[in-house]
Amino acid sequence: MKSTGREGYLSWAAARCASSGVTASAAPDLRIVRRVGVRLAWGKWLIDVSKRWGARCQPASSRWPVQHDISGQRCCTVPFYTESFAAHPYKPWESNRSNSAAVRAFRGLDVVAQSENGCSLADLVERVELPKQTVHRLVEHQALAGLLVREPSTRRLQLGSRVERFAIGTLMNGPGRNERHAILRALVESTGETCNRTALAGTDIVYLDRVETSSPLRMMLAPGSHVPLHATSSGKLLASLLPKPQRERLLRQLVLRGFTESTIIDREALEQELRETRKRRVGINRAEHLRGLFGVSVPVMIDRQRACAAVAIQAPEGRMTLEELLAHAPRLREAAAAIGRTFGL
Repeated sequence: MKSTGREGYLSWAAARCASSGVTASAAPDLRIVRRVGVRLAWGKWLIDVSKRWGARCQPASSRWPVQHDISGQRCCTVPFYTESFAAHPYKPWESNRSNSAAVRAFRGLDVVAQSENGCSLADLVERVELPKQTVHRLVEHQALAGLLVREPSTRRLQLGSRVERFAIGTLMNGPGRNERHAILRALVESTGETCNRTALAGTDIVYLDRVETSSPLRMMLAPGSHVPLHATSSGKLLASLLPKPQRERLLRQLVLRGFTESTIIDREALEQELRETRKRRVGINRAEHLRGLFGVSVPVMIDRQRACAAVAIQAPEGRMTLEELLAHAPRLREAAAAIGRTFGL
């Protein structure tokens, strides 16, 4: 006698499993609504089936790649969700195939952020693997929101100032903040001088974190403070490690204001200083921002060529000479490496 309803569907599902060479678990004790082929049914129904059935399966929709369960066996293509699906190694937020508009928008920003010299619309379409019309619409919305900007001459996409503020806030207050602060505090205790963690912010340096010395003679600067790039050890160090086209654009935008008699206000002299800084991988502030205040910095590296931040030490000349500060460079490098590990670098 021909099976109908639930029994007929379960027979069909078992046949699908057998033809695919995979094993299906016991049938769910619920009504099943079948659409076309192996398409899915109601969302609430899927959650109930997941809790009761417990099979390691995933939907066969074309938007999801073939996966394997924790034993290495190919997943069943019968259209059921399970609790194990949430713990599955497949991560939709890292995929271009997600239908979420937020994930699509973030994926586009991520691609632009990874491009050293900006990203053309054609490159963005190719890398996010979405229709051109969809990418164009996302870019227009993000430009209106201040998340992306187009270079006037090349029309290449660059991150907007709003994303830059978001990135600085993430570096200051994101996961691992307490651990990075503890590393700075330990560095201050071992050196006896003020130490800080900084990052580039346009033509300035922004203090992401700072631990002051216990000595009464010190300069108080709170996290979030901005100081000029060309008059600080961290600023010159991070600028020197930028890709050449990006570094040249940055130098053209700098206003070389003099703060002390040691401040570099000649553009050619600054370019030479950046070349030397890039070679030694140590930034030096020869009392260029405040008279009598020296500084030394080392980078927190992303890879062999790029840095995401800098770790610096400062001291007044009455308490420590520049040569004595430079002698702390190995300790600074150890702290920078430890901070890099908190970012997963």
